[in-house]
Amino acid sequence: MTHRISPLDAAAIAALRPALAGALVAVTGPAGGGRSTVARQLAGAGAQVLPAGEVMERVLASARTPGAPAELGCLISAEVLVVDEVGWLTGRERTLPAVRDVFVRRGAAGATTILADGRADGSLGDLLRGLGPVTAVELIEPTREEKLTWLRLVALEMGIEFGVRQTHQVADTQPWTLAGARAALVAAAAAVRLVSPC
Repeated sequence: MTHRISPLDAAAIAALRPALAGALVAVTGPAGGGRSTVARQLAGAGAQVLPAGEVMERVLASARTPGAPAELGCLISAEVLVVDEVGWLTGRERTLPAVRDVFVRRGAAGATTILADGRADGSLGDLLRGLGPVTAVELIEPTREEKLTWLRLVALEMGIEFGVRQTHQVADTQPWTLAGARAALVAAAAAVRLVSPC
């Protein structure tokens, strides 16, 4: 099953959260598009959030030290685990089976595993193959109104006075990403300060 949502649609993200309980979830979208943020929002408070490299390191540490279940224990027992930039694991054939085993064991325990990565092109197939059903959450570009609302909130949060014209210019930037929009806000604020009469 695939869910297509905007990274700025908080209501859709909150509504989707209960449906993902106990599922293996793959959050995909463009770089800077909000994958990590959406994965954390879907996971909710109290989730264990780890970069893929740390997951691999814990798996390797448990393999190096016989009888050291602590490293793997928390990976398997966490009610919700978010693994960020999981595409980093692809191409690591020697350790991939052990990481996949963690995901299989989590699924058998009914735990929720959320994998965040930008590869919607199927290149995560090696990692996901044989893990059971995967619920895909594909990030789509936010609506213009969502962008404008988000930009206004972020500008306020950053203490930036931002005019309507500048807000619309940033909202209309293509390709549009959360990271790019935030950087554009900072750059526009810096430019305003440079030409300020004070």
